[in-house]
Amino acid sequence: MNSPYLTVRNLKVRYGSKELVKGISLDAYRGRILGILGESGCGKSLTCLGILGLLPPGLSSSGKITIEGKSTTESREYLDSSITSIMQNPVSCFDPVYTVGNHFAETLKAHDISDYSTVVKALEEVGLSRESRLLDLYPFQMSGGMLQRVMIALALVTEAPFIVADEPTTDLDAINQTRILTLLGKLVNRRNLGMIIVTHDLGVLAKMADDVVVMKDGVMVDSGTVENLFDHPGSDYTAELVEAHMKLSGETEEILS
Repeated sequence: MNSPYLTVRNLKVRYGSKELVKGISLDAYRGRILGILGESGCGKSLTCLGILGLLPPGLSSSGKITIEGKSTTESREYLDSSITSIMQNPVSCFDPVYTVGNHFAETLKAHDISDYSTVVKALEEVGLSRESRLLDLYPFQMSGGMLQRVMIALALVTEAPFIVADEPTTDLDAINQTRILTLLGKLVNRRNLGMIIVTHDLGVLAKMADDVVVMKDGVMVDSGTVENLFDHPGSDYTAELVEAHMKLSGETEEILS
């Protein structure tokens, strides 16, 4: 295996004196998907915001984050060109008074990209190239599945080699969840992207991830390949999650059979 693209060591996130994320360390590689698993409120999203340098006011972080061996604290511009993100709940992530075309124009401007063909290519890759009126639409005129595809396309136009996807299918129905996850997997393979995908769903990890980090109460309690997660859980908490998932899957299979 090649050297990791992204390395995180002892990442902590604090609110005043209260420690919310307690020393997370992980390695992520291009061409592989790293899943961060845990229940709601365990610190998954805060970990990602800490990596991206996008913590909200009042929160602070410490630790060492490097991209290809270079510290991200040295250059915000370097960080922005190296990692991009896909957030949950796409409806709330778009400015309702701007068209989709406006959102693409702002993204190109922010990343100093003058070649508009990157937009065309990105829309083709997410399956929206035939939507002739798409760029003139406002977010409220589009379905959740289409908006999430637009958000993925916005991430692609930056041509960053690494994507952080925070619960990217939360507000989608089952059919669109499957379509979006399949699309993300294809993009990782086609573009040799690295990806972190945040989820509380073991089914998503089984479908998507190569490697997994398990979090509980701000602490990393387990890590390894997705195969080891299911076959040889490294903590009691992970074992409980796997057991619950297997029981639920078994009940579902019995109902469908």
